[in-house]
Amino acid sequence: MPISASGVPTSHSSEGLARVQLGNKYGFIDRSGQMVINPQFGFAESFSEGLARVQLGNKYGFIDRSGQMVINPQFDSAGSFSEGLAAVELGDDSYRINKQGQILLDPTCVARPYKTIRENVWSRLLE
Repeated sequence: MPISASGVPTSHSSEGLARVQLGNKYGFIDRSGQMVINPQFGFAESFSEGLARVQLGNKYGFIDRSGQMVINPQFDSAGSFSEGLAAVELGDDSYRINKQGQILLDPTCVARPYKTIRENVWSRLLE
């Protein structure tokens, strides 16, 4: 289990790492309880497909399991990766990005970040 400021975990282990909160910052520990990514993020989500969504300032980006920033914080909102893609928002527009941070679909093709790719495809087919 992840550890809060009082030493209590904040999430279950995901891909071998668990999110921890110390004060108002989030980081990650491994299964032995060793800190592997120091608490430095305003928010962090569990790992999905090798990447975790993190917040720095008021923007979201993604780190890998070593803590390396893979996709710089630039998004107003972001979902976790699923099937190789994540939904993100820039201003009023929503997009899908790949694991390199490349925008793949224009905003007219994409649902809000927490809607899955499958739901978006089905809704467009039913229109």
